[in-house]
Amino acid sequence: MSRPIPRDLEPKVSMQTVSHAVQDALIKKALQLRARGKTMQEVADEIGVTRLDVFRMFQRQ
Repeated sequence: MSRPIPRDLEPKVSMQTVSHAVQDALIKKALQLRARGKTMQEVADEIGVTRLDVFRMFQRQ
């Protein structure tokens, strides 16, 4: 029986390889999570991107 992959070992999405519509959706979700008090790492884990991508999202806003 296979065990689930831990969240920290799952592959991350690269913001540079997804469409603008997907980027916009990820940014919207990241902003919602951040407004709820989540840390940048928690936001990154939740939406499946790197913490650096989350940092760049917030820099653009």
